[in-house]
Amino acid sequence: MANCGSIPMGLGHDICHIPRIYRILTSKRGPRFIERVLTETERRKPRPTSIFEVVFAHQGKIASQSEGTTSSATSRDPRFWKAAEYLAGRFAAKEAAIKAFPHHRLNFENIQIVSNPGILRSAKMNVAEGPKHEANPEFGSSPQLLNNSGPPTAVIRIEGTSQILSAALSISHDGDYASAVCMYLPVSAATTTKC
Repeated sequence: MANCGSIPMGLGHDICHIPRIYRILTSKRGPRFIERVLTETERRKPRPTSIFEVVFAHQGKIASQSEGTTSSATSRDPRFWKAAEYLAGRFAAKEAAIKAFPHHRLNFENIQIVSNPGILRSAKMNVAEGPKHEANPEFGSSPQLLNNSGPPTAVIRIEGTSQILSAALSISHDGDYASAVCMYLPVSAATTTKC
């Protein structure tokens, strides 16, 4: 039985400066940065696809400018700002997940942010082992993971294993900052710890 002072859990937090992400998205590095932060599955979802259209369209304009000139999106364009807010939240969430799982060597490609209120309550899921998913190149094609509403959850694929874990996320935006907290509590810890 666990001691009340040593609950086996993972907790991570990160904060991201949105103007920094904005500058990256309006530069020639924008599309590559999106690909670095989001998995292919995350990029294909309808909301990110529509949000990041402006970044990919702007890329052609940047390519035609000579090196060292200022981008046409240097003033705070609301379309770029929306893209920067979204990506800053996802960046902070994935960094928080990495901090919540310090014993695993995670990177952004191992973490997928999904929105689904039922993912942790799925009858097919044992949080300690991870959800039981159908085959998908990244994380599975279970209908529970494809629903795009509800609170965010980090689905974490452990490199070199078939293990998939899930952790609760909270993503917040305030002014120029996006912040995220990730909490992982194995089922065994929740059921055996008594105080």
